[in-house]
Amino acid sequence: MRLLAEMNKDVEAKRAAEELEIQRGLGKELSFEDYLKKDKDFNKAMEDRKERPQPTYTPASGYGSGLK
Repeated sequence: MRLLAEMNKDVEAKRAAEELEIQRGLGKELSFEDYLKKDKDFNKAMEDRKERPQPTYTPASGYGSGLK
């Protein structure tokens, strides 16, 4: 367990560095996450999704399985 914790202690920094190198290699200045933040259609779809009622789960009926 200690070895795993030691290996993963800088995982966020390593991931950020990898993302930066990938962007540089592809000649891009914008990460995918940043692209999505600026994408008006994506953001509208996410807002619409938040406004929809969420399905509720009950063991007897499942998620819209038609079982009652």
